Amino acid sequence: ISKSVASGNAALLGASISNSASVNPGVFKVSVQLLAKTSTATYAFDFSVAGSITLKASDGTLQTLALAATGGSGINTLEALRDAINQGSSTSKVRAAIVNTGTQSALSLTSVTGGASSQIEFTDTSASARATLIGTPQVGSNAAFTINGQSFTRSSNTVDEALPGVRLQLQDTGSTTVSVTSANSDKALALLTNVGQAYNDLIASYTELSKFNADPEKRGSLYGFMDLRTLVDSISVSFMSPLTRSGVSMTD
Repeated sequence: ISKSVASGNAALLGASISNSASVNPGVFKVSVQLLAKTSTATYAFDFSVAGSITLKASDGTLQTLALAATGGSGINTLEALRDAINQGSSTSKVRAAIVNTGTQSALSLTSVTGGASSQIEFTDTSASARATLIGTPQVGSNAAFTINGQSFTRSSNTVDEALPGVRLQLQDTGSTTVSVTSANSDKALALLTNVGQAYNDLIASYTELSKFNADPEKRGSLYGFMDLRTLVDSISVSFMSPLTRSGVSMTD
């Protein structure tokens, strides 16, 4: 079965089929109140003296890194610290990237997962301050949205199975619709239209060919054929009966 999905506002909400067998055709109103955010924080580092730091996201495991002073052996540059954090990101659930704040290079820490449970915990355990927080950290938060009035929260902006078989990509706040259609419904409509037209043509032809006229020369050529009348009546009755598929009424 060929099914498709379309968003009424792709800039606000992306939509794609993730499991065609689970999809239910229909039109759904989606309202996005909040987007999910990851936890982030940016630090400048002083490598003039040795020390250590610990870090992890809320859903990770503590990672402790020993920092060497400039010229020493070990982690003594932002590049080396970034690489060490990223090597352990599967454990700590924190990744690092070097950024330029405009006045200095710094290390931006980001939780691997998003949502309210992804907060980064960072501690400078050096005797003297080695790390300086720059700006205000971003606190991780969950996405909040509704589908046809039903409320949902997710830790990611990529949402599976809130609508069965459909993947939603939350991209902005606001409201739009998601339309899920099946190619079979279009085929069924065309088939029923053709069948209905064929029935109308049959009745028109039968009426003309079976009409009565006192003048035998003007009577329909099929007038008086009762077997044919019985056949046409049975066809008419079938059009008034509910359609069934595999023994199940289509009106159920």
